[in-house]
Amino acid sequence: MREYNFGAEQERSYPDPDEYIARLAQEGVQVSKCRGESIYHQGDPADSVWLLLEGAVKAATVSRDGEETLLRVHVPGGIIGLTALDSDGIRDASTCALTDAVLVCLDREQVLSLMMRDPLLAICISRVLIHRLCSFHSRINEVLGNTVEQRVARVLLALYQPETSAASPLPEGIKLSHEELAQIVASRRQTVTMILNRFAAAGYIETVRRRILVREPESLRRFVPCNP
Repeated sequence: MREYNFGAEQERSYPDPDEYIARLAQEGVQVSKCRGESIYHQGDPADSVWLLLEGAVKAATVSRDGEETLLRVHVPGGIIGLTALDSDGIRDASTCALTDAVLVCLDREQVLSLMMRDPLLAICISRVLIHRLCSFHSRINEVLGNTVEQRVARVLLALYQPETSAASPLPEGIKLSHEELAQIVASRRQTVTMILNRFAAAGYIETVRRRILVREPESLRRFVPCNP
């Protein structure tokens, strides 16, 4: 199961995921989504789990005032909508395709049945949930204890792709708007733009066709506080 959680320095990938991805893919119904198309909305009944096969999907919450906060970016192999495992689940976030995407939809009972038959799959899904909780705690700590510059550097490192890959939805850099980055780091867009301009002037990053390319990851790591 793969995703980018912004409280961690890099993506989280679990042991031997391909076997479980294949098993889940065989159980569900394949669905294609165009870039910008919604998968589900915050507040909807949660009765299905989604497995991402191709593309990238973002998960975000929306406040009563309509302000969006980006939670994570799912990449191929990511499992989406785990609130469905609660029998009375309600979607706590909205998801939409950042790129054209191919997903597999599984209903709640299918996933629960698979988890009961395969304890290793159940452990794998539990680890996804634990990692998301840890990431949430890390983001709170970052907002309270780190500067915006430090938070921006960590997000860029979290999304950094050292090598291009046909399987990667972000092979040519980080395709997030300054507004979306500001949502992630809990700051203003103008502040994030100023920081990105400083990083670009120093040669740490480069913007090409609205994508952010990380040129000097080691330089960015100097901004990220070491965990005690």
